[in-house]
This record gives sequence, C-alpha cells and structure tokens, in this order.
Amino acid sequence: MAKAGQDAVGSGARRRAALVLLLAVGVTASACALPVVVPGATPRAPGEPGQDAGGPTNGTGGRSGPAVRCGQPEGALPFATAAPEDVDIDRAAVQAAIGDLSMLTARSVRVYRHDCLVGTSGADWQNDSAPFEIWSMTKSVLAMVVGVAITQGRLSLDDTVGTYLPEATGPHAQITLRQLMTQTSGLTFAWANAVAAVPGDSVRYVLGLPFEHRPGTFFEYAQDPLQVVGLMVERAVGMDLQDFAQQELFGPIGIPRSRWEWVRDGVGHTLGFAGLRMASVDLARLGSLLLHGGDWRGRRVISSGYVAEMGRPTPTNPGYGLLTWTNQGERYVSVSALVRHEVPHRWLPAGPPDLMGISGLFDQEMWVIPSLDMVVIRTGNPALTLGWKHEFLRRLFRGLRDVQLPDPGPAPLDDLVDLSDFTRLIDLTTWPNG
Repeated sequence: MAKAGQDAVGSGARRRAALVLLLAVGVTASACALPVVVPGATPRAPGEPGQDAGGPTNGTGGRSGPAVRCGQPEGALPFATAAPEDVDIDRAAVQAAIGDLSMLTARSVRVYRHDCLVGTSGADWQNDSAPFEIWSMTKSVLAMVVGVAITQGRLSLDDTVGTYLPEATGPHAQITLRQLMTQTSGLTFAWANAVAAVPGDSVRYVLGLPFEHRPGTFFEYAQDPLQVVGLMVERAVGMDLQDFAQQELFGPIGIPRSRWEWVRDGVGHTLGFAGLRMASVDLARLGSLLLHGGDWRGRRVISSGYVAEMGRPTPTNPGYGLLTWTNQGERYVSVSALVRHEVPHRWLPAGPPDLMGISGLFDQEMWVIPSLDMVVIRTGNPALTLGWKHEFLRRLFRGLRDVQLPDPGPAPLDDLVDLSDFTRLIDLTTWPNG
C-alpha cells in the first residue's frame, strides 16, 4: 500500500513547481557539453581498472575477428566498453551523431551495441550516475513494473479496475488495465488538471472523471489515469509500488535504491505519468533488459511476450503499445499539449520498424533496437535543432558495417504545433478541488 506523506520526495510546493513544467514550451539550456568520448580499441571487463587490454586489431583500432559482445554486467558493475569498430560501427559515425549541434544541451548521451558502451557525450562522465528527471519516460518504466507483476502471475492486462479497487464504481470499475496502458480509458483529460490533482488524492480524482469516449476506442495521451495503474499493481502484489519496483525490477538488474527517486501525490500514491528521476547508466540497464526480451543474465524478469506487446501497435494508435512508442506502425497519433495529430509515417522514420521508444518531455529519449542489438540514450535539456532524432539515427546508422539500412533522406516536415484548440489544456468543469 502507498506510504502517505513520509516517503514523498520534497515538499508539496516543490512537487507542484516541478510538475507544472509539463505545460511549459521551453527551458533554459544548460552549459554546452564537452567533446565526444569514443572508447579505444578492445573492450575491458566490467569494472576492470586501467587501460583497455590489447588484442588483435585491423589497423584502424578495431578487432580483426568477429564483433565483440560484452554481455550484461554482473551485479552493480558497469557495462564494458569497446571501440565502435569492435562492434561493427565506424568510429566517425558515432562521433558525427554524438557530436552534432543538437547534443550541446544534453547531459548524457550513450550508445551501446552488443551490450558494449561505444560512445558517450563529453559531459557524460559528470552526469551519467546522477538521477535526472526523465518526465514521460516514467510511463514506460511503469509499464515494466506492470510487466514484472504480470510475469509473476499477480495480475493480467484484462483485469478490471474494480478487481483491485473496490472504491471504483459503475463504468470506472469496468476499465481494464490494458485500456489504461494503451491510453484508451475514455476518460476526459486536460493537462493542467492532471498537474493540479497531484497535491491531493489523484486516484480519487481519476475515479470521479466523466467519460468522453467508450473505453478502448479512442487514443488520448493522458496523464492522471496512470495513477490507477500504480495502485492496481500495489493491491495485486500487496506492497508499495516503489518497494516492489526495487525488489523485483531495479535490484535484480543492478540498479541501487540510492540512485533513483519517484514523486508521490499528496496522499502517497506514486506518480505513473512522470516524476521519476533516474541516472542514464541505470536507464541503460532497463534498455538492455528490454533488448534481451526481459532476460537479465539468464534470469527471467519480464516475460518476452509482454516485452513484445510493449512495442506492438494498437488499433487506436499504430505508433503506441503499452505506455511505450513503437516504430512498427506506418502512421501514429502524436502527443501535443493542445492538439493531437495523425502523422502519416512511422514514429521515427530513420529507425528500423522494431525500434521501441521510451520518450519524455524536453528530449529525454531511450531507443531500444533489437534488430541492431543497440540501445541509445539521451537525457538533458531540449535539443537545439528540429528533427535531431532523425538526423542522429541517420548519421549513426551510416556507420554500420554489418547491416545496411536504406538512407531515409531528410527529416519529414511535420506540423506538430497547432494553436487552434485549447480544449486539452484546461477543463474547469473537472478541476480538482482537493
């Protein structure tokens, strides 16, 4: 059950100040990142001190044999490093992607292939282990926590809210976990209302919202309905969501409790839509877990079937799975604080179809790409250039030696800003009142 008050991160004023940034349209950039860091020739074992070990090379700093595969690290040890050439990527391509102008405002940029760290931003050494607000990436982490509980047989995607929350009545009790996690609850939504509900009982607020659509029929990138998801997990497993996450997800893959923070609402419910602060080195562990289909060093943490469903298109949004973006759909419904758009191409056209996106406000990104055995992480302040995701992937993929991907061309010119409709910004008829 949620621990009211005592475990809340910061004061109520601090929580409100942080979360109201969800409505912001900009942020002041931090100091520019230092130059790109690309590891040297051959990999060293996780945690091994000193210089990279010697080994056979091809004359360009890369190995002459098969591509190196580092494997997931043991315990809390870091991932091994390797030169890009050792994992069949040209060094210049990694440097071109990470060194792009768009990365100047990044706190941490990390590129992994075959579980080897092959490139970082120059400022990464200062920030890689420091928890940072990941905004809506929190949603996908929540999805992974749900996946652990489902894998353990504690609950099912087709369970209804009323199964675990007797306080839910009428049609609210019939909403399924699947509908909540595919953003098709049908409940009315406004961005400012979601933020305003946080200082109080956000679950009670959600259970009192009117329906705007029949559940399961309409995609709305909502926020506060995910509060119900966290409480369903707590009731199903019989323990606090954050304790369960550490014991059954974070801990088994080497993420210490001291390196993450997760905001709660005014009565102790963990936020499901944002509020998680996590270090990029630990996001990498979550990315590797997804890359391996929920397996960590031979231990099954999340079922492979559930991981696949996280990245599988849904009928109401071909670019969205279970609180996670997917590149499998040929179109997608976008996120906007004002107007939702139907976009006529894949979520990231420069990436392969099996790319899974864990994405947050202000350009927090993690891309998990099983077909390339690759994880890419970027955290920090907003990038300075439009279309940076497309160009980053385009530059990086040009350097692949063992896979040839078609050049996607320039980034699509999508009109993702529309000021014609403010109906999703605020709704005074459902404004929280304590």
